[in-house]
Amino acid sequence: FDNEQLTPYSYKVLLDEAMIDVDFVPSYKSALYVFDFRKDGERYVVVNAGSGRLNIAGRTISGCQPVGGSRVNTYIYMEPQQEPQGIRYFKGDSSTVVMAFGEGAGIVALRYGVSYISEDQARMNLAAEIPDYNVTALAAKGRREWNNALGKIKVEGGTGDDKSVFYTSLYRTFERPVNISENGRYYSAYDGKVHEDATPFYTDDWLWDTYLATHPLRILIDAEKERNMLGSYVKAAGHSPEGWLPMFPTVAGDLAFMNGNHSIVSIYDAYCKGMDGIM
Repeated sequence: FDNEQLTPYSYKVLLDEAMIDVDFVPSYKSALYVFDFRKDGERYVVVNAGSGRLNIAGRTISGCQPVGGSRVNTYIYMEPQQEPQGIRYFKGDSSTVVMAFGEGAGIVALRYGVSYISEDQARMNLAAEIPDYNVTALAAKGRREWNNALGKIKVEGGTGDDKSVFYTSLYRTFERPVNISENGRYYSAYDGKVHEDATPFYTDDWLWDTYLATHPLRILIDAEKERNMLGSYVKAAGHSPEGWLPMFPTVAGDLAFMNGNHSIVSIYDAYCKGMDGIM
């Protein structure tokens, strides 16, 4: 942990046993890794899809992995910047690809896109979000996004520590729910279909944890996003065979973890505060 540098938009760490510096920067539905190998010797990158599958085409890797035990797949499309000197694919209970970059490759960069729709959509997500392997530029873009988000609330007074606690807490309210729309389409685990909709579709909201404070806060600082989130629960109910609003919406569908239905509470709270257009 002493070797970590963590921000909302980047992660750096030294893997001290292997002496590899790792830079990781995410975008919306893609991310970029840069590995700096300090030690002499062969450089390998291993990609594992567990019970999923992987495909190799030239220097690109694609494939999918199931989300838990559900019928939902996470698809990936991955491109290393350098041409590997060799690629080996190991099939079986744990699909694995090993890329060998030889002794001369000091730095290895790897970018990838993800999707819940298809491998091709993962490729398009990557192309739209990460045009190159510039980890500094991508981190700067993420920093601007987070400054805009956290800048919706400005505080006065207090100590520096007080402000750190406040903005750290505010940062955590952006953890969920997650917009899983991709080019005007989204996969719904409630009916196992891909839907076309220009309005963003949100899921992965642990409503037991968010209905009391996070949803009411979002009504104040980003009403349009809150409207789309609550509208997503109405859409999910329309997709499900039972027609029920989700209790604990996740990427894999609704999980009835808690008593009661807090999406009803969140929708009613927004309605009482004058929000329309949810249905």
